[in-house]
Amino acid sequence: MVRAVGLALGPEALEHVFRAGATANAEIQSYTCIGLLEKREPELAAAAKRAEQRLRELTLNLPTLLKADSTSRIFQEMQQCKDLVKSFGAQAKSFSDSLMADSQCVAATLAMLVINFTLSEREFDVVYIDEASMVSLPFAFAGAAQAAEQIVFAGDFRQLPPICHSDERDVKEWFGRNVFDYLGVSQRRTDDILPPFVSMLREQYRMTERIAQVVSDLSYHGALITNQGIGVGTRPVFVDVSGLCPTSLYSVQESSYYQPHSVILLNAICTNFREWLGPENLLLSPFRAQRALLDAASKDLLRPNRQMSASTIHKAQGSQEHTVIVDLTAHSTDNPQKFFTGDEAENLINVALSRAQQNLVVFGSVRLVQTLAATNEYWRRFWDKIRNGYVQVSVRDIIAEIPRHANLSGAYQSLDKHQSEQQLLPSVFVESTSEPCPEDVKRRFGQTKLGIKLVVTSGGRLPPSSGVRLVRDVEGPTPPAKDAWGNTRVAVAATTKINRKDFGLTWNAALETGGILVDDEVTITLDVQS
Repeated sequence: MVRAVGLALGPEALEHVFRAGATANAEIQSYTCIGLLEKREPELAAAAKRAEQRLRELTLNLPTLLKADSTSRIFQEMQQCKDLVKSFGAQAKSFSDSLMADSQCVAATLAMLVINFTLSEREFDVVYIDEASMVSLPFAFAGAAQAAEQIVFAGDFRQLPPICHSDERDVKEWFGRNVFDYLGVSQRRTDDILPPFVSMLREQYRMTERIAQVVSDLSYHGALITNQGIGVGTRPVFVDVSGLCPTSLYSVQESSYYQPHSVILLNAICTNFREWLGPENLLLSPFRAQRALLDAASKDLLRPNRQMSASTIHKAQGSQEHTVIVDLTAHSTDNPQKFFTGDEAENLINVALSRAQQNLVVFGSVRLVQTLAATNEYWRRFWDKIRNGYVQVSVRDIIAEIPRHANLSGAYQSLDKHQSEQQLLPSVFVESTSEPCPEDVKRRFGQTKLGIKLVVTSGGRLPPSSGVRLVRDVEGPTPPAKDAWGNTRVAVAATTKINRKDFGLTWNAALETGGILVDDEVTITLDVQS
């Protein structure tokens, strides 16, 4: 929205538009407090930026620098940089309060609106709330209360609803519903006559026509049309894993489902079906444990001309990528998981499929879809689109050329024949309880930068030790050196990654715009002086 307002107003936008908070988007940076302060105080901002960069360089290279210079000058320079950055931050905070109070157009999260006194005391002619399907009623009413003349809610009630973990009726009534539910819009079919206060934006600019047609027929009763400049594109691909993945594997530690065979499929696609991929590829799963596995596998599959990332479907709303691979993960027909049978199934799958711009690939079970289609209208439509909208491919055709080994030792010996010693081992390996991983393989695996180990037991619901991160990068200790006060110091730097849930830290909070506040993976950086 900030970008759109900036384009509409042109150079004058910087005089009237303020984007509260920080952003990693370079196009939006100029509208933030830091960006606007840089324009007002360019010399001070440049000095603070140089100090921040210099402090980062000194911190990262501290052990090496102390070896070359054992005097206290390095510590003195670091303190000077810290003081300059701190001074600039204090000015930015004061400047932010004035911008919040005086700017004609303020872009902020609803959480910022609620907790910031200056913003919550203001009244605006028009309030525009984006991604409104994910905004619970208290936040929606808080935003509407700031509007003097008009309130606009923009969102798609066919995508993710507000996140509400409670099953209590009163809590769900307020925090589990959005404004579309409150006004009775969500209960209508897309082809129904909408009330006069609702407008549907039918033309879409993200997906190619063939992907958009699948999404439109599944969730919008064929009402979407594709802008002519987007193109027709290729048909989506549905990989039927029925013969390879008949069961749904369960991680007790993650309280979530996962499927190790997806790693095999991804490697095979990257080798023999590269036309399915693009320069940027997003791997999606409805389950946290599978997202962790896909994230680790994506590290092995990165190439200079091929980027890969992984996410859960819940966190993906609002994003888009050239190529999206949707891994449905839990394929058991005996006891279909709640993801497939719950009230949110249609919306979640709609989010996943509609992230794709050019290529869409789905890993799923035809047997499971047929089972679901027998009693559910949405899944009947889904099965119809598999037959008429997708290219169907059997998993056996994809993995036909993949070498197979009787045990892990044989697999790793095969890797040694084709890979140099300098190459990292894969980020993922599977250890069966009936055939433990050899100790030498574990030691070598521990030398990789990122690793996830899955322990697979025989017979059904499995407790893998997923989420184990092996990151070992230590530099130092340095030779003794004198600091600014004449004390003798040594320094050491180290980094590692852990899963906070391994230590019983499970608290989290849902964000009103989607996703969660705290990630499970924690990066620890140690810069120790003694």
